[in-house]
Amino acid sequence: MITLSSLRKVYPVAGGEIVALDTVDLEVGRGAIFGVVGPSGAGKSTLVRCLAMLDRPTSGKIIVNDEDFTSTSARKLRRARHRIGMVFQHVNLLENRTAAKNVSYPLEIAGVPAAARQKRVAELLALVGLADRGGSYPAQLSGGQKQRVGIARALANDPDVLLCDEPTSALDPTTTAEILTLLKDLRDRLGVTIIIITHEMSVVKQVCDHVAVLEAGRIAYSGPLLDVIGDPDSGMASALLPLPAAGTPTAGRRSITVTFSSAKSPADFVSTLARRFDVDIAIEAASVEPVQGNSLGRLRLGLDHEVDPAPIVEYLQELGLWVEAA
Repeated sequence: MITLSSLRKVYPVAGGEIVALDTVDLEVGRGAIFGVVGPSGAGKSTLVRCLAMLDRPTSGKIIVNDEDFTSTSARKLRRARHRIGMVFQHVNLLENRTAAKNVSYPLEIAGVPAAARQKRVAELLALVGLADRGGSYPAQLSGGQKQRVGIARALANDPDVLLCDEPTSALDPTTTAEILTLLKDLRDRLGVTIIIITHEMSVVKQVCDHVAVLEAGRIAYSGPLLDVIGDPDSGMASALLPLPAAGTPTAGRRSITVTFSSAKSPADFVSTLARRFDVDIAIEAASVEPVQGNSLGRLRLGLDHEVDPAPIVEYLQELGLWVEAA
């Protein structure tokens, strides 16, 4: 569906250059809700601008639906952009237009006849739960309602892809959950592919099925959400499932941290370890969160200092668990 190949974006500055994206390779499957997460300055905003071809990459390829955006003609690119809808953090509604007129705006630009525009706008407002607010101006709408109008506007030209740039960072937790539920429902009903650029791990946890971690302009980790969370090196497990600080280590103890999904019961593998290796095991800390219909958890297990953790770690990994040994 979407392929980024060796994508680079370099900005010249006095006396040098800033490499915002550095050889980014990424695959996004059709119908995925794909999260791109990373700290400020990681290159997330540059990535979304390149995906929408608002900024032309310095080198590399962006292929959407088998069409190479980086080498197509300007005329074809304008037409291809209609297949990508944009949802912004601050919505950017036109304040002097009603909700219906805001949704209608891209259809007007595309030259859609008035009767067809009116019908499409009514469909879209109903789709996002605002059938009765078409005559309201942005100042009369809540933050969540404005974002729903923004989503309806992004869907106006029936795109294959929705690019969502920090779509919930200006919203409260309840409204955030509602907007994420709406996005998932739209994916399920319309088959649209959704890319969410965010710094909020909670957004990734609630709605994404795949994720890429962007660090200093490079993709550090990418894959199915549970796989990336389970990789101890990705940092996502500790971000989503923080454990209390260990504090002063108990004399004579060392620790192992285990990440597990609902398919594995911690009671089962902890008791199995105790019997198999004839060791005493203490559960020092635990955290469990719902992720994509699963319960994902982390346990910090304490072992006596004289116990060799290597065979225990190996055994836990054989069980399909993700393990960090301190």
